Parts: sequence; structure tokens; C-alpha cells
Amino acid sequence: MSDYAEIIYKLKEVIAASGKKYYEVLVGKLNEPKLKNLPSIEMYVYVGCRETSLISSREFMMPICTPHELLMALLPERFPWQSKIITDF
Repeated sequence: MSDYAEIIYKLKEVIAASGKKYYEVLVGKLNEPKLKNLPSIEMYVYVGCRETSLISSREFMMPICTPHELLMALLPERFPWQSKIITDF
């Protein structure tokens, strides 16, 4: 997971520039009880290795996306939808 700190920093910049708030949460194994402790969060962005970065929506009741999906949502002109998900940062 080289460069994870760099992608987190970049995501913080993009989120702040879009006028949204962010919280950085560090968890070991991702599970719903841990995420439910923060009920005010509308969406989670999972920064992890590319083998585990795609999370099944059936496992969690809250939206969890990859860094690439967040960038596509907040910067559509720079990250247009191309029918593929990039999991390597």
C-alpha cells in the first residue's frame, strides 16, 4: 500500500474544495458495527489495497466507495465515467 498517505491527502483536498466536510477514520478490519458508531457520515471512502478495495454493497447498510469513485463524483471533468473502476492509486 505504497502512496496511501498521498491519496488520503489528495482526497482531503478535493473534498474540502467541493465544500464538504470529511473525517479521517482508521479501522483495522472494516465492519458495519464500527461504521455505525459515526451515524452522521453520509458516505465512506475506503482506501486500501486494490485486492480488497471493492466492497459488496450487501454487506453494509451505508455507501462505501473507492477513491476513484469519489473523484469521479467530485471532479467529473477530470475523471469521466469510462465503464471501468480503477482500484490502484
